[in-house]
Amino acid sequence: DGYGISAILTQRDLVTNFVSRMYTVALNREADANGLNDWVTGLINGVIYGAQVADGFIMSAEFEARGLSNEAYVQTLYMTFFNREASDADIEGWVNAMTVYGQSRRDVMNGFINSAEFEALCNEYGIIRGSL
Repeated sequence: DGYGISAILTQRDLVTNFVSRMYTVALNREADANGLNDWVTGLINGVIYGAQVADGFIMSAEFEARGLSNEAYVQTLYMTFFNREASDADIEGWVNAMTVYGQSRRDVMNGFINSAEFEALCNEYGIIRGSL
């Protein structure tokens, strides 16, 4: 850094960072080597896209076992998909979508997946967002 040299991340590095943050933020744990490699390889080879990775984590039995309230679920989606905290109004809006208007958690997650903000996050990591 003192010489004006910065590290250049490879595509594999970027994709690995994307998947690693999914483990950390969505599952609240470090990635296991086999799972990390499978997700990263799928993304690099174009077999899966960011949307499928996100769906795989958020709809997993492991994520469900966290037993999050609707409010905590929405907050986790904001951190996972947007890398930021949700405002009280954001949380209230999505919770109302589930409790008042009958949207499922998957419906809410799809709103995040199909957002421009998640597409921008995927672009930061050099992956294609895709859709479900």
